[in-house]
Amino acid sequence: MSKKIYCAKFTEWNQCFYKPFCEILQDTEEIEGDISEIEYIKAMIMKDKGFKSDDFTKPVFAQVKAVEKDFRSKIQSFKKSRNDITNKMCFSIDSKGARAIDDVISVEKVQDSEALWKIGIHIADVADFVAKNKPIDKAAQANVESKYIGKHFFK
Repeated sequence: MSKKIYCAKFTEWNQCFYKPFCEILQDTEEIEGDISEIEYIKAMIMKDKGFKSDDFTKPVFAQVKAVEKDFRSKIQSFKKSRNDITNKMCFSIDSKGARAIDDVISVEKVQDSEALWKIGIHIADVADFVAKNKPIDKAAQANVESKYIGKHFFK
């Protein structure tokens, strides 16, 4: 089953009629498959607002596999040049429904002080894992923000 999305403008909505009269401004592509009403509405919003719905390309996935393969050795080299906070008590400051937990804070009492506390702000640095101008970097540049409508995520 396929559904079609139209961009329309209300022209009249008389109380006597159940549905409004509209002018079709644009006839867009069909959405394939048996999709739920919320998925259909999400697709309409994405189309109307110009959100991208494309999946990542094959070169992006190929580079992800290469990064995953090289990940362990990079972690070891990062541990030599960065502060390891894996043993600190950290708290996420990302929202409850965030798709990526990448911002945390830590709190620890300053040694030999009754009143001083050290607050750490820690933000993931994923750019260290991504080479400039490669497929993942280009995909990230094209998707610099996330949009959330309720529990639904748009890139």
